[in-house]
Amino acid sequence: MSSASLERRFPKVIAGVFLNLQQAEGPAVAVTVRTFVDRYDELSTPNSKYGPEGAQAKELLAARGVTPAVVDEARNLLSQLTKVATAPISQASINEQEAALASAEDALWAWVSGVEQGRARRGQAAPAIASARLPDATPSRGRAEPAAHRRTRTG
Repeated sequence: MSSASLERRFPKVIAGVFLNLQQAEGPAVAVTVRTFVDRYDELSTPNSKYGPEGAQAKELLAARGVTPAVVDEARNLLSQLTKVATAPISQASINEQEAALASAEDALWAWVSGVEQGRARRGQAAPAIASARLPDATPSRGRAEPAAHRRTRTG
């Protein structure tokens, strides 16, 4: 939309504003948007390379919906992206997450054991999938299952 509006009325401006800009995905979007915002800001600065047509092009963009408020929103989003990308991850946070995961895993093992014990007390056979041998360690973290919940090897 922006390039079509400019192309007809201000062909020299479009050559500069949209030079090497194309639709992007992933992290490249941030680079593309940052470049557009910088060039948009330059449109109406005194002595810009776009000359007097730059300010006129900026007015046309505003009439087509690319207003200063819209560009400010993009600027704020870029700022947030930078803050998220540079936020340090504390070791305490990692340790808390690992402890919560270990607690949840222990609770799950306790539940599985309770279900198996309950079935055994009632004389019920465990379903085939429940009686299958479970690994001694979880591959994602390499943590051994709690000793109270270890199974003996069969087979």
